[in-house]
Amino acid sequence: MQEGCRGRFTSCLRMTLETGWERLPAERLRTQDAAGRVAYRDIAAGHDFPPYNRSAVDGYAIRTHGRGGTSGSEELEVGGLSLSAAQVHQVVSAECIEVSTGTPLPEGFDLVVKKEDATLSGRKVLPGRHMPWENVAVRGERT
Repeated sequence: MQEGCRGRFTSCLRMTLETGWERLPAERLRTQDAAGRVAYRDIAAGHDFPPYNRSAVDGYAIRTHGRGGTSGSEELEVGGLSLSAAQVHQVVSAECIEVSTGTPLPEGFDLVVKKEDATLSGRKVLPGRHMPWENVAVRGERT
């Protein structure tokens, strides 16, 4: 911020705090007319978006089955590749699948290990020691 801007901001803030301010009445506007305005009250979405958990990184999605994570010494077979949003509700029997950033995670997958943190040998991956929900963006969360 340039010094001139900071000075004007500080001056305006001081004046507002000293004199108080009056809350303006609410107005209804079309979204395209609301640029530069402040919402009168909180706005909440009617549903989560995106409506699924997804990978925050490129790597391997793993089902931990409530075990508290991966032990660091257990090799897992990579049982599939990334799924699309349309396929997220398919039943996936694998314990580990390869995913890209943003990939929807099938039900039960609760950990994503970064590719660079895992060792791949053929179709087996040694994920290292990790905790559930690492690198998972939960439904409705922005990343």
